Amino acid sequence: MIGERHRWHAVRGHLHELDGDLTAAATAYAEAARRATNLAERDHLVRQAARARAGSTRPAGEPAREVRGRPGGGSGDR
Repeated sequence: MIGERHRWHAVRGHLHELDGDLTAAATAYAEAARRATNLAERDHLVRQAARARAGSTRPAGEPAREVRGRPGGGSGDR
């Protein structure tokens, strides 16, 4: 089943992040890391979860960081 694979959870994390829901992104990335069998992928997903978790704890009123490919972001909006 697709929900049993780590990539599905990683994509969910990415989509939550693009939507600005960093708490849900961190949870999805952490689940993807738990399911990953490749050490390099697991390490990357653990870092993604930590980054999203750190971003979700910013003080109220502080703007969210820009996400690449979104308005005001990096590459992809040319």
